[in-house]
Amino acid sequence: MSYRRKKEEPEFGYHGLPVISEPLAISASRGLYAVVDKFLEESSIEVNLRDSVHNNTPLTWAAARGQDAVVSLLLKTEKVNIESKDSKYGRTPLSWAAEYGHDAVARLLLRAG
Repeated sequence: MSYRRKKEEPEFGYHGLPVISEPLAISASRGLYAVVDKFLEESSIEVNLRDSVHNNTPLTWAAARGQDAVVSLLLKTEKVNIESKDSKYGRTPLSWAAEYGHDAVARLLLRAG
């Protein structure tokens, strides 16, 4: 049980989709495990690619939305940067997960490093 106050989820636009542009980031934010897994199979995919609207990585979006299965999948890649900070607030995926009360995601990120 968490005693932290849950805040509103990140900004969303039309049709409930996050206001972000990159397919991997959108898939991560929506918890589309199979789609993210397929993207990660591509050796040329940049797992730390920042979206052009908020400058967040797919890991940041997944953590902020509480997508623990996708966070776990992203953490399995050796290329993911768990300390990436967004350009607007300078915050990490862990700080976003904690703020929004996503305890399972926060634990995954803490165990990862």
